[in-house]
Amino acid sequence: MQHLGRRKLVITGDDLVAELLELYRVRIVFGLTGDHDSNILDAVKKSNKIQYFSAQSAQAAVFMADGYARATGNIGVCLLSGEYAAVSAVPGIASSNADNIPLLVLTEQMRADDPSFKSPMERHRDPINHVDSQKLFEAVTKWHWRVENREEIRHTIGQAFEIIEHGSPGPVHLEIPSDVLEGESTEFLPSRGSISQSAPLAAYFNMLTSHLTTLVAEMMTHAKYPAIIAGGGVVSARAGTELIQLAEILNAPVYTTPMSKGVIPSAHPLAAGLVGAAIDNPASSVICQANAVMAIGCGLSRRTTRDGQLRLPRDLVQIDIEEKAIGRNYPVRIGMVADAKTALRQIIEVIDEESLETHNEWEISITGSGAVGATENSQGANRQIAAILRASLNEEAILAVSGDYPIEFLIDHFEVSTPRTLLHSCDLRTAGYALPCAIGAKVAHQDRQIVAVTDREEFSLMASELTTAAQKGINVTVLVVGTRQRSPQPDVKKLSESFGLHGVRVETIAKLRPTLDSVLHYSETSVVDVPLLD
Repeated sequence: MQHLGRRKLVITGDDLVAELLELYRVRIVFGLTGDHDSNILDAVKKSNKIQYFSAQSAQAAVFMADGYARATGNIGVCLLSGEYAAVSAVPGIASSNADNIPLLVLTEQMRADDPSFKSPMERHRDPINHVDSQKLFEAVTKWHWRVENREEIRHTIGQAFEIIEHGSPGPVHLEIPSDVLEGESTEFLPSRGSISQSAPLAAYFNMLTSHLTTLVAEMMTHAKYPAIIAGGGVVSARAGTELIQLAEILNAPVYTTPMSKGVIPSAHPLAAGLVGAAIDNPASSVICQANAVMAIGCGLSRRTTRDGQLRLPRDLVQIDIEEKAIGRNYPVRIGMVADAKTALRQIIEVIDEESLETHNEWEISITGSGAVGATENSQGANRQIAAILRASLNEEAILAVSGDYPIEFLIDHFEVSTPRTLLHSCDLRTAGYALPCAIGAKVAHQDRQIVAVTDREEFSLMASELTTAAQKGINVTVLVVGTRQRSPQPDVKKLSESFGLHGVRVETIAKLRPTLDSVLHYSETSVVDVPLLD
């Protein structure tokens, strides 16, 4: 923390936590009151700078904070109370960790000397005490820490915010026992507003040397058939403008991953679609003909490359903020540790300063994702639903998606022009995600259209959050798409109406567009049931 303009405060521990959240510009906290009262929650609710937003379950609270973070690029904050709530939140935290989402999860735990346990034997009988929380949360976070004394609070929360955005973003979990919060102490805090957000990742990882930058610039400009794979790191670094600038200089097609879709608009002449589509039809895919490829902000993971089926040339450059990601899945000619924005800017500068001329010999016409590698392996209602959604929504609308069936066809067929508008649990595909994620996105962007898309099985897992939508007056649209599974399923329309919300069943594909056009203008959440139509 800065030392200029410090304020001297005599403050309780719970108020100190709320004060620190304010100083780090947290304006929304999602959460759930658990198995005991939360002093931190009471302090947060007293703040005139922070809005508290409650969910129906701990996992949904994390999904909301995750959706807020994915939609904004800012840190999502979730506050839970009690050990049971913390353990219930693990799947959501694991999803954020797998997808490198910046998230702070605070759990206020029982005091170490809880008087409700009259003996050590009674404590041992409580099943939650058989859970090794340290090992559990260390496995699904960038950092887990239990605050053991009052003096640690200020330092630990500051460290948590630094770690979340240091290097590749990710979640941090802090446990704060209730007894640590008791009593008052004198604290010296910076003046409100004097703390800046974490410095750009480049401030920590600007490890590019002029030699490496020149080698990359020369390799890509001298390549006859250059191509670029842009991953989620480009989105995290907010480097879309630089990506497009370099692609246009090189006249290089740009492939995206599921985490980076929209970082180059789908309609851009150099947008080559998802890299996975290239694997389906290698004979006509540009990436498989390239003789030099730059993978930036992309770990070339098993999911992205379908267990290594993607063919890449020997002249492979990999640029990533995490050193351990470089060369982990594919051998590289040049590997550089840097954030995407810094790397792209420096490469562009070298090309310009050295007056490097491109040797591009591509003879194909690249006119968007449909022309270079996108396949026609999904026809019928899937493509129609994606097209109708695109036609009904404005360009800045956000889709939150869960369920294997909806994720697959929307990633393939829903065209986006900006990043952070197609949200999904990418690596883990955690169940029950779409609706709470959509609520979190709506809290972040109240003036934008927000649609949750899921299937019937997933809808059953998240339907309780319709209560949250009804209570808070959230006007998201939920699209429940049918699948071929014939097991008993809930009546989506009646279930939605039981929450006091608008429910409608679309019987034919021709009625979907007018139905969407209508419900998108409602001031409350609407649920549209679309049975299997293909």
